[in-house]
Amino acid sequence: MKLRITIDVFSGRPNPILYLEGREAYEAAARLRPERHLKRDEAKLPTFPTLGYRGLTVDFVQGKQRELPKSFRVVNGNLFAAGLSHC
Repeated sequence: MKLRITIDVFSGRPNPILYLEGREAYEAAARLRPERHLKRDEAKLPTFPTLGYRGLTVDFVQGKQRELPKSFRVVNGNLFAAGLSHC
């Protein structure tokens, strides 16, 4: 398994990217699993513009965890992805 984690922090400059493979990727994926389902009113990414840290973008480059989407965002400790059920 290989993960690409992008730290969404800069505007107008490339964001830092971290690649994890093997055991590190498995451990990170296990920690990124959501702890709870979001309520409907929480299930949207923040819409206001934010300077500085805006969360993480996580992509499975190789392999995948069954419990997680192939690509998702983590914002304020909550996981967001297309087609993800939050109810």
